[in-house]
Amino acid sequence: MLKIGLTGGMGSGKTTVSKCFAMLGIPIYNTDENAKKFLSVPEIRQTLCTMFGDKILTNEQVDRKKLAGIVFNDIGKLVSLNSIIHPLVKDDFEKFCDEQKNVPYVIQESAILIESGFHTMMDKIICVYSPLNIAITRVEQRDHTSAEEAMQRISKQMNIELKKELADFVIINDNQHMIISQVMEINNAISEAGKQENE
Repeated sequence: MLKIGLTGGMGSGKTTVSKCFAMLGIPIYNTDENAKKFLSVPEIRQTLCTMFGDKILTNEQVDRKKLAGIVFNDIGKLVSLNSIIHPLVKDDFEKFCDEQKNVPYVIQESAILIESGFHTMMDKIICVYSPLNIAITRVEQRDHTSAEEAMQRISKQMNIELKKELADFVIINDNQHMIISQVMEINNAISEAGKQENE
């Protein structure tokens, strides 16, 4: 079974692409969604409070928006947070893979697949690409924020061109190219690669 990483910039449409692969029966591990569950673990919550202060709590639970507001403006604090969460996510993904049966590959969806180093665990990488103006509009609509705020958040991410260079496949999501046909083509290529490895 192959491990495939799916990444892209903010507002690129990674989740939409993931849903297309899921429709083909491919198991999807959403890193962001799974990382959330660790924030409610008492030991992890206490460690984060010790590290960042009780101001990250709302109703005795870690408030992701408050935490994000702290770490995304301080690279040192972001590294500290990642040093706690990333090993947990890595182990969780491995368990997820062990539970999958009779599938040619699984996908780990992660906005920071490359920045986190998770890409080194993958057999192939898919990058979802959207033009900047479209990505900004998507973030505006999704997060109910201004174009300026969306642009600031996008600008803090790894350059999308670098992600494209490191990817084995690029899916263009610009409201002109059909996503499903690109997904089908990549699915066929990965499935064939898996067959060849098993021969």
